[in-house]
Amino acid sequence: MSTDRGSWWRDGAVIEFLQQFDDPTFYLIMRLFSFLGDEPFYLFALPVLFWCWDKRKAWPLAIVLGLEFYLNFVLKEAFHSPRPLGTALVEAEGFGFPSGHAQNGVVLWGYLAWATRSNFGLAGMVVFLVGLSRLYLGVHFPSDVVGGWALGFLWLIICLYVMNELKRRQFAMPTVPGIALVFLLSFWLMGIYLNEMSIKIGAAVSGFVAGVMVERSYVGFDSGGAWLIQGKKVLLGIAGVLLIKEGLGFFFPDTVPLHYLRYGSVGLWIGLGAPWMFVRLKLGKVESVVGKNRQ
Repeated sequence: MSTDRGSWWRDGAVIEFLQQFDDPTFYLIMRLFSFLGDEPFYLFALPVLFWCWDKRKAWPLAIVLGLEFYLNFVLKEAFHSPRPLGTALVEAEGFGFPSGHAQNGVVLWGYLAWATRSNFGLAGMVVFLVGLSRLYLGVHFPSDVVGGWALGFLWLIICLYVMNELKRRQFAMPTVPGIALVFLLSFWLMGIYLNEMSIKIGAAVSGFVAGVMVERSYVGFDSGGAWLIQGKKVLLGIAGVLLIKEGLGFFFPDTVPLHYLRYGSVGLWIGLGAPWMFVRLKLGKVESVVGKNRQ
């Protein structure tokens, strides 16, 4: 087993120690917690939180996480930190520092604990195990994971402060200018780093936020419901996500504008298309006041 040598902070000593636990069950557990930081998990979890949990708390989370994904990518490109050599048990692309799984995990689970004012211990345990899984799987050094935790916590604190300030000042953005501002921001971010990751993030978040703004004014679906109703919403909604993502990917050539349109359509479906369908199919109630955000 070959690793980059230096202090334990940047060598493979911790990885070698963890990989001594060569047990199939332990490996599967680590793969499970590592999956909690993968793109497919977020593509499933964020829509479900918006459709079935609390849309008023879920859509700010999507913005916070989307910008945090971009921040992590920019930091990786800036540091150009290599991953461990010869220890990986799974495939991992890009640079090592900071760990995206660790950073994203702090933001997601920390936000959910803050929003519900509960389960802080459980959230902390999940965040720890997600980071530990990346060490066990040999794709990050300890410094990558700890750095990801620290940066994720800092980003979460900043975002929660900004959100509280906006709420305190009763800030509200009119629908049309808000949509325009969101797309301009996404184009600006892509202008800084134009690649597949920035296109995915910019398009998906912009499409989602634009959809949410229209949904709030003209659809107004209630994300509550019985378990059976929620299950139907998840099945239909995720089927739509996969159909749009994979279907457009199959038919569209791999060009920047069409790649943007593909992920923007996914975001628009999550924020507007699926809620509209839920209301039409009577899988979601309409809020008592629809159009109160219309300006």
